[in-house]
Amino acid sequence: MESLIEKLCTSWVPDMVLHIPTKAILGRGYTIAKINFFIMLRYIVHEIDDFNELEADLFSIISANVFTLTAEEVFITIIEDMRISREVRNQAGSLIVRIWEHRIDYGVREFAPILQQLWKSRGKLVPNFGTMMGFSELCMLSRDTETRWFDFLQRDDLSEEEVLSLEEFIFGLTWEEIQNLRKNMEEKGRSSLSREEVESLLDKPHLYPGYWTDDPRELYRSFRDRKHNSKFRARAAVRGPRKTLEEYLMIFLLAGFPEDDTAL
Repeated sequence: MESLIEKLCTSWVPDMVLHIPTKAILGRGYTIAKINFFIMLRYIVHEIDDFNELEADLFSIISANVFTLTAEEVFITIIEDMRISREVRNQAGSLIVRIWEHRIDYGVREFAPILQQLWKSRGKLVPNFGTMMGFSELCMLSRDTETRWFDFLQRDDLSEEEVLSLEEFIFGLTWEEIQNLRKNMEEKGRSSLSREEVESLLDKPHLYPGYWTDDPRELYRSFRDRKHNSKFRARAAVRGPRKTLEEYLMIFLLAGFPEDDTAL
């Protein structure tokens, strides 16, 4: 296990995929297959009145597998970023190897419970937009999240980029869209915006999908979209979040618990 972590954390991004064990690749495929199978099963039970009560259980199973897939993506993204300290990347490597080793036995709640809490809370959140400050949304998001989430938010060295990534996560919009909305409010002397006004002002499909809707896979899509956008900003050296909120949060936690990543 230690040699695999060492190899993952010292390999450059282009060839990292060549160092991933076959078991991990097959396990990832198995997780995706389970997601697709249970989604198909959910469609079937939805059409049969006698089985309708099973739909909520199937939704939970699908969500759990999507959480695991997304958590895996978070840890891989951290490992790939050579700008992050080796200690943090080693901790992320330890977690990803544990997922690969015990994927069938455990879910993401065993590996990164705070991520699951955060995603579940976001799934229940319907942004009000309003003043575009995000205070009410943040309160709702934090209501069912553990204390380490508050440790992350309240620390003195919370960076501007981390705040911007939080705004993207809360509003479900790109940072650029958020800036355009705020600029419009300033130009027109508005103090708040309704959801309908936000949709009208954007006047185009949102880049980021809804976090929950009726398909838990949208969570994974949203993370991937935010990740790709943040990587573009980092390469182009333009303003805006250069990592996703999930990455910033896990980097903070991994740096704070270097000797006991099981606490995550």
